[in-house]
Amino acid sequence: MIGLDKSAGMVRYAAVRAPGLPFVCGDAARLPFKDGAFRAFTVSFGLHDKSPGVRSAMMREARRVLSPGGRLIAVDFENPWNAKSRAGAFLVRTIERLGGGEHYRNGRDFLKRGGLRAFIRENGFEETLRRNVETGSLGVVVVRVVE
Repeated sequence: MIGLDKSAGMVRYAAVRAPGLPFVCGDAARLPFKDGAFRAFTVSFGLHDKSPGVRSAMMREARRVLSPGGRLIAVDFENPWNAKSRAGAFLVRTIERLGGGEHYRNGRDFLKRGGLRAFIRENGFEETLRRNVETGSLGVVVVRVVE
């Protein structure tokens, strides 16, 4: 297991809280790992706030570093699908506004394009397992590369 963040401060923060685990400072759109290096790759709330180009680059890199048969586990926002998820989406929008203009605009674009479900499919992955979380209007998915 290896943790990665673009911010050196966040890498230091994580390293203190998880001693013994390796952390590296790097860009998920240009991963510093060799092809096929991992059986699993995770991205948690790291897609919606990026521009469409950066999001796609991150998924190309995930595909590259996954070994054959490897899995990607992703957590991010979805468009609301019922009353509870609409309430969750309202809270999420309120919090996301605090992230600033570009963060908020990218998040709105992510949802306008169909949220996590559509993003995964458009980037050559197929869901193998899904858990929807209404209170956050989000999805937790395990996906594999479509061959």
